[in-house]
Amino acid sequence: MGLKRLLSGIGLSLVLLGGLVLQPEANPTAAQHQANLSENQHLNQNRPLRFSPQVKDPALSLIVGLVQQNRFGTFTSDEFARRLQQSGRASKVPVELLASFTRTPLQGRRPVASMSLTMSEGGDIPIPYDILGYHPGTLRTSKDLELVEYYLGDIKFTIPKGGRYGGKEVVDLRNIRLWGVKRGNAEMDVDGWLDALMGSKLDDTAISGFALFHHNGQLIAMAMGYSKSGKGHSGAFDLRRDKILFPHPKVYKATGAMLRGKLERLMPATKMRRAHKQT
Repeated sequence: MGLKRLLSGIGLSLVLLGGLVLQPEANPTAAQHQANLSENQHLNQNRPLRFSPQVKDPALSLIVGLVQQNRFGTFTSDEFARRLQQSGRASKVPVELLASFTRTPLQGRRPVASMSLTMSEGGDIPIPYDILGYHPGTLRTSKDLELVEYYLGDIKFTIPKGGRYGGKEVVDLRNIRLWGVKRGNAEMDVDGWLDALMGSKLDDTAISGFALFHHNGQLIAMAMGYSKSGKGHSGAFDLRRDKILFPHPKVYKATGAMLRGKLERLMPATKMRRAHKQT
């Protein structure tokens, strides 16, 4: 599957995306979550941005913390850079390319928020994470991106265990957030030599959405989308360990397919996105 480029996209895209997260100890329903947003959005806008202890990279940690506080409004690259400088920690993510990030609450059960990202310039951004020691390619984005955020809560489903005795494995996902790309484009472009080397495991992919969830105590980010032929792809990123999960674990292949299907039902237009290989 195209997990590599998707995963690569996750690290970068979470920054562009402004990844969102809830702490695992609280599992509100979608309706309760919307009520919490409405109640808290006017109470915490003047608090300093906080880092999430669950995320290793400081830039991604700052963005996750922003949503954990239910922060809304517009945040500039200067604000992020100032806070990162105060932390004294270096980030792999090129935050300076993000001119502004706006998160706006939406009324109603679904969706819960919209996010708009404005890049200082559109074009190719080198992937700051590696697979098997190699940087796999670039994330190609338009200057403006708009995403719609959904809170799905907790989901359990089963997958085959495989092996000699078969059986089923229960996958328990907590505090799932899902974002669909509504306007603009984000595409993972895998370097040609690596694409040829890895075959179907790495493909150029038009990103249709992102997800963030807890699984077995780990905070996982996921990117999903479609190849040029329309084949579905997904990739996972461990935010605590700050690494792309490669090869793509079976449980996250199934998770990616399940969440991509949910996004298709919530935002049917995302299914029409296709990668466009650059020559």
